[in-house]
Amino acid sequence: NVYGAEVARDGLDDAAAGCAGAAIERAQSYLSSDGPDPDAVMEELCERMSLYGAHIRDSEAIDAALEAAVGQYRALSASGVKAASTAELAACVQAESQCLLHVGQLFAIKDLIAKGLGSRGSYVVLDPAGKPMPAVFGDAQTGKVPHWRPENPELKQTIQEVRYSAEAPELFTAEQVPCRPAPDRDVAFEPMWTAYREKRIFDA
Repeated sequence: NVYGAEVARDGLDDAAAGCAGAAIERAQSYLSSDGPDPDAVMEELCERMSLYGAHIRDSEAIDAALEAAVGQYRALSASGVKAASTAELAACVQAESQCLLHVGQLFAIKDLIAKGLGSRGSYVVLDPAGKPMPAVFGDAQTGKVPHWRPENPELKQTIQEVRYSAEAPELFTAEQVPCRPAPDRDVAFEPMWTAYREKRIFDA
């Protein structure tokens, strides 16, 4: 934290009390919820991420995957995650937070694919209009070979910034911003840390 312990105390107690009150209210909603339990929430979103958000990213399937993810999160927001006892409250918080996170991740993938995202070393983007894979990757029953989209070098010149927005249809917005140039300096940790704490590092 660049601000360290230099946090204004004015209104801090009231803000903390408000946060605590909201947390207690949410915890009580978990205990009275008729929604899915944390394990069920995690199982659903983990399966979805393994299929659509891991090393294989399908340009034809990402829309439906994101729609399902948004639906899951909105359902959880309405019903809550079910806690059988207070011992499960932390797991409920984690499951609900993880559900929102996976919506953001799938949204980011969909947004980049729409902007021309291509395959990289850690994942492949499937696209019927792309290049055919070697025959060894073909479907054993149909013989159909998947097609992949080559890397898009232009996207490497920008960084995707994703922001949560409760009003957005898919709960997030995104934009591409130019990459900042790498600073041409070689400074030891101690003076660099001091500059960071004093906020002077942002002037560079």
